[in-house]
Amino acid sequence: MTSPHLVALWSALALFLALFLCKPEWHGLFANVPEEKALTRAEGTLTSFRQYTNEEGLRFQLSGSENYFVLSQYSGAEPAVRRSQPGAKFTVLFDPRQQSAPVWSNRRSFTAYVVFVDGSAVKPYPQVASDAYQDIAWAPWIGGLLALIGLSLAGWALKLRFWRRKPTLTP
Repeated sequence: MTSPHLVALWSALALFLALFLCKPEWHGLFANVPEEKALTRAEGTLTSFRQYTNEEGLRFQLSGSENYFVLSQYSGAEPAVRRSQPGAKFTVLFDPRQQSAPVWSNRRSFTAYVVFVDGSAVKPYPQVASDAYQDIAWAPWIGGLLALIGLSLAGWALKLRFWRRKPTLTP
């Protein structure tokens, strides 16, 4: 026999996951690229870079800045950084409010979302933002499907709880 409380619990879980996927701005887990107006510029020449084998990737520093930067997966700038000529002028756009480090290390870095080499962008901001959005474009669709499942389960739980036929005893 099916318990209406158990069905209602599954319904609530499905609706919560639907809300989580349909409203990513509430939790920020899918916010890959901040708004362009929130980004800060750092300019200089490349003073050092080092490739790490983990997900940290390429970490570099610019002259005139004490900050270290790692490239966003959407920036497409790793080949440009690796092939840069000595003295090439770099400009990076990064979010100064989001500094991160690998869990096992204290190497604090900012994520460079847009990289300019000698004044020209490797990938312009609209393309970087579009690439990031395409990675999460599936979330509202799956969220909508989960919402339908959750509402169906809620209806079923209500039916089980309130509209169940009472057995009649016949003498």
